[in-house]
Amino acid sequence: MNLLSDSVYWLAAFLTAVALVGGAWLTGRLPHTSWRWLWNVPVVALASVLVAVSAGLVLNRQNAWYTSWGDLLGTSSGSSHVVVVGEAKARTVFQHDLSVVRTDTRTLPPLPSPGSRIQRYTIATSVGHNAWQVTVILPQGYGDPANAQRAYPVLMAAHGAPGSPDSYLPRGRMPIMALTDPSVAAHKVSPFITVVPSLLPGGSDNECVFGPGGPDQLETWLSVDIPKFVTAHFRVIRQRSGWAWLGYSAGGWCAAMETILHPNTFGAAAILSGYFTPWWGATPPFGPNSPQDVRLDLIAQVQKTRPHVALWVQSSRPDTESYPSTRLFLSKVRPPTLVQAVIDSTGGHRFPSWTPHVPQIMAWLGKNVPGFAP
Repeated sequence: MNLLSDSVYWLAAFLTAVALVGGAWLTGRLPHTSWRWLWNVPVVALASVLVAVSAGLVLNRQNAWYTSWGDLLGTSSGSSHVVVVGEAKARTVFQHDLSVVRTDTRTLPPLPSPGSRIQRYTIATSVGHNAWQVTVILPQGYGDPANAQRAYPVLMAAHGAPGSPDSYLPRGRMPIMALTDPSVAAHKVSPFITVVPSLLPGGSDNECVFGPGGPDQLETWLSVDIPKFVTAHFRVIRQRSGWAWLGYSAGGWCAAMETILHPNTFGAAAILSGYFTPWWGATPPFGPNSPQDVRLDLIAQVQKTRPHVALWVQSSRPDTESYPSTRLFLSKVRPPTLVQAVIDSTGGHRFPSWTPHVPQIMAWLGKNVPGFAP
C-alpha cells in the first residue's frame, strides 16, 4: 500500500470509527460484574492503538516520512537511478576557478574554543540590527602546525524546518563529522570547514529570505555577511569553487536558492529532498508574478539565467514534499548548469533516506568542484 496516497485519509477515518464505535459497542456488551474493569482494559487498549495508528497514518501522509509498509518496517528493497542533466563538464562550470589558491598566510583572530573542532559565533546582519548564531565545524588537523598556511574549502550546511544547527553535530540526526570524515580520510574529498547557520530566527521559517525587521535580511546574511565573517576568521579558499552548500528538506531549498541566485559566491550545492519554489504557507509575503515572486522561482531562474554552478540533487518518487518540484526543475536545466540527480524508487522525507547519500555527495564534490578536490 502506498502510505502517501489520499486513500490513507479514508483508512485513518475508518480505523478511528472502528475504535470509537466498536469500543463503545463492546464496552456496552460486557458482563455487569465486579470484574468488569478487567474486560474494559483490552477494549480500551485496542481502541487506543487504532486511534494512534490513524494519527500516525495522517502525520506520515502530511510529512512523507514512509512511502509504504515495507519502507516503514525496513523490508523494502529500493533502487536508485542517476540522471546527469545538462552535459556541461566541471571544467566548463568552473572555467575561471580551476586554479585554486590553497594557501593563506594571514594572522587571524584566535578561536573562541581552542583545541575543539566545534566553534560557535554570533554574526551580525548588514541589513538591520540583528545577529544570529552560527556553528563552525573544523576539519581534523586544522590547528596542526603543519597546516598553519593551508586554506580550506567551505561547506555551508542548512538544516530543515523545524530543526536547528544541532542536527549536524555529533548527537544530531545528520552528524556531519561522522558522515564525512571517512571520505576525507579516503581522499575522496579535501578536508573542509563546515558552517552551519541558524535558519529560523525568532522561530519563524521565512524560507531563508526574510528576517525579523527587514526584507531579504536572512538571504543577505547567508550570502554576504557569513562568507565575509568566515573569510576574516578562518583560512579558507576565496574562489567560489571552494564554497558549496549542503541542505536537506527546507534546508535543501535554502541551499538551492543561495547557490542559484548567488553563483559568484557559491559554486555548488547538494540538495537532499529539497524543493525549488518557496513554501510560504497560507499567506505569501508578496503577490504572484511580482518581481520577488519571479526571482525566487528557481525553476524559472535556472532556465532563464543558466548559472555556472554544479548541483547534486536527490529525491524519491514517492516523496510528495520534494519529487514534483524536483522533476520539473530537472526538466528545465540546461548547460552550463551541471546537475547530477539521484532519484530513489523508495524512501520518504526523513533522515534515514538522506544520510546514506552523504558519502556520494563527498565523492561528487571531490570529483567535480575544484576547491574540494583532494
